[in-house]
This record gives sequence, C-alpha cells and structure tokens, in this order.
Amino acid sequence: MPFTTIKSFLVVFLFQLIGSCVLGQSNNLTGSPYSLFGLGVQSNSNLGGFNAFAKTGIAYREGAVVNPYNPAALSRINEKVFLFDIGLNTEISAVSNNSDDERRIASNFSNIAIGFNPGGKWGLGLTLTPATNVGYALIGIETNIEGSVDNFTSNVLGSGGINEMSLDYGRKLSNKFRAGLNVSYLFGNIEETESVILENDLLTIDEKNHYNGFQFGFGLQYDITDKLSVGAVMDVPVSLNGTLDRNVIKSVDFNPLLVEDVEGLEIDNFDLPLEYGFGVSASYFKGLTMNADFTRKNWGATNQNDNIGEYVDQNILGLGMEWIPSKRGFTYWERVSYRAGFLYDSGYLKISDFNVSSYTFSAGLGLPFGKRGSTLNLSYSYASQGQVDGILIEENAHRININLTLADIWFIKRKID
Repeated sequence: MPFTTIKSFLVVFLFQLIGSCVLGQSNNLTGSPYSLFGLGVQSNSNLGGFNAFAKTGIAYREGAVVNPYNPAALSRINEKVFLFDIGLNTEISAVSNNSDDERRIASNFSNIAIGFNPGGKWGLGLTLTPATNVGYALIGIETNIEGSVDNFTSNVLGSGGINEMSLDYGRKLSNKFRAGLNVSYLFGNIEETESVILENDLLTIDEKNHYNGFQFGFGLQYDITDKLSVGAVMDVPVSLNGTLDRNVIKSVDFNPLLVEDVEGLEIDNFDLPLEYGFGVSASYFKGLTMNADFTRKNWGATNQNDNIGEYVDQNILGLGMEWIPSKRGFTYWERVSYRAGFLYDSGYLKISDFNVSSYTFSAGLGLPFGKRGSTLNLSYSYASQGQVDGILIEENAHRININLTLADIWFIKRKID
C-alpha cells in the first residue's frame, strides 16, 4: 500500500472511531456502585503505557508517547513523527457490603489520541477519553407504602458518563524549558431508569441528564539536569451546563399510558474544581525512569453536596517506574519496557464521616514492533475502594488495559515520486 494511502486510511479510521466512541458512550466502562454519585466515578482510561506506571507523567519527557498529563511534554515528541494511540479497557470488580457480595464486568474502548511534532519546536495532541463513567444497578429495592402494610419494588439502572475531547499544544522555550496549553471540551449524558412495580402496575421513569462545557489548563516542564526533570500543571475551575430530559410511562394491567415527556429542562450546573499538580521524573540508573506525581483537586470550594455525601478536597499521589534494559539491544526482550506503579487517591466524596479513598497497584509491558517505534502496551492493575462499614461498600477491581501506539514518519517532502 502506498505511503499516502496509509495516511489517508489512518485519518478516515480516526474520525470514524471518534464517532463510534461518542455514539457508544452508554456502553459502560465501570460497574462501580460509587458511580451513582455526581457525574460518576473518575475514569481509569489512559494512553499508551501510563496505566502501568500509576498514571504518573507530569514531568515525564519521553518523546515516543502522547502525554495526557502535561501539554508541555508534546514538544518532546520526536520530530516529524506522527503518533496514533487507541485503547481497550476491561474491569472485573467484586462489590461487598455487610450482607452481600456481587461480581461485575465492564469493557469498552477507552481512548483515542493523535500527536505530532512537525518541526521539532512544538507539538500538538488531540485526545478523546472518558472523564467519568457511570454503570450501576440497584435491583429489588423494597419500600413501604406510607399508611399501608403493602410494599412496592424498585429497580434502578444508571449508565453513561462524561467524555473529554482535549486539544493540547506544547512548545520548547529553550533547551531545558517547555510550556503547554490545554483546551478541553467536556460533554456527555448520564441516564437513569427507574422501574417501580406494584402488583400488576408498573411505573417507568427515564431521566437523561446532559452536560457540557469547556475547561482550560496549562503546564510547564523544566530539565534540572539531563537526568532530572520537574513539571507543574493546572486546570481552572469550570461549571458544566446541565439540562434534563424526562419520560414517564405508567402501565396499568399491561396498558401503557404516557404521563410525562419533556426535553431540555434546566437543572443545576455541575462545578468542577481548581486542579493543580507537581511531578518529578528521574533517570539516574541506566534504562530506569522513576516518576512521582502529586495532584490536588479543590472540591470543597465548589460547595456541592450529594444526597448522601459531601464533596471534599482530593489528594492523589502516584509513584511509577519504567525500565528498558537497552533501547537498541540486540535481543527483543532487551528493548521491552517493564513498568510498575502505585497510586493513592484520598477520594472526593465523604459519606458518614468516611472518605471514599482508594489505592491501586499496577504493572505492565511495552512491546515494541516496527521500525518507527510502534508499541503494544499491556497492563494489569488491582484497585480497592471504600470499606465495609455502615452504608459504605468495598469494591475490589481487576483491570486490564490494552493500548496500541502506532508511530510513523510524516511531514517529509518526497524528492522522487
């Protein structure tokens, strides 16, 4: 296949996949009961091999990846290299409370991204990832009818989430100093369907919340030495606009009757907080890179409350490592990337005086192929969230991520046709 045809194929495939990701967002990427709150649980989707080393990368300066954590890093993409990244995420979770245990599985495409640096001075990146995921099921809720001995049963299903389409620009200001800007468009639907059953009567309430808004951010990276880099990022607060569609149908003796059907009702906006982070990346030992990131999200300043809990400031600490024995080694396994990491998240939701915190252990491989630096990234992570205490729920999840990063040389004029 001619080289220009390969380019055209990739571009067409990219836009088709973006469309399918947007249209298929109701396919859940989580089965977490905590996705019942707010806009859902924060997404575990990621680019390249970042899942394997605990989502650290604020100071990471590797040039063969699209870095989603600092737009300044895009200026480090290898000159005239075009990067294309697509991912698949599978989550198998076990949910426990004081009386029951339940297992759930969710899987879907997790991300799509492109990045390039045509002249060596600046780089661009375009990514589409889930920002939050919703996927919960409350089955067989028994409620007493006030003033009666009778009960009715409710089943509640939730799905959807918020997507983030991000355009990043990074530029080299000197040999050691880099800066970047980020513009993100956040959009998506959160749908909840409640079925209320009383003898032969059925009431179905279908509500769909729509949210959208723009968020802006920036990032910096500085090389203290050729083996030590530091970075900083910030995302400004944003208020997502919200509207509601509601459809209510009552069935009496299996005869459906439309009760309500409205679209575009205004609802409260959802506020996202000021977010900032700092990172360090060091490579003092041959082939070994160590990352450490700290991120804070000031949820408390949004003054938001959920029906059950309240939003509190969130602290996230990540430690990651990547070891490549020899990038130009003679044997294949010398060129493989070996990765591992640990992530602690204090959580942004407090329920019954307990923060819903989590921790994650991760490991993975980056399997190189081709002449331009393409990589198949595989990772596994184990995460634990919440606790079995009062009304809280403990969730333990096994996650498998597969990311394909394709690299090719673009932006070169051919001298001979």
